[in-house]
Amino acid sequence: PGWIDLPGTYGRSSFKKDPLGRVLLRGIAQRTSGVATQICVLPEGYRPSFTQIFIASSNSVDCRLDIGPEGIVTLAAGGLATNYVSLNGISFDTED
Repeated sequence: PGWIDLPGTYGRSSFKKDPLGRVLLRGIAQRTSGVATQICVLPEGYRPSFTQIFIASSNSVDCRLDIGPEGIVTLAAGGLATNYVSLNGISFDTED
């Protein structure tokens, strides 16, 4: 897979919708091998209608996460070679 939940007390990486239909991500993902940039794929119904760009934290360094309409969550830029990426606070609408 290339990415796992960061071990420790950080909780599992997950997603949900709030009562208004907004998707919320949480957790911390850790790269396990190589240079994999695809963190996960969100299922239909939990995807933005167009590509969204977010600033997140990776080893205390800013990084860029992209989430496209196909549901792929990608570490697009930044971070460090031994990456973990915080998904906490990322949210988006699924409709235009």
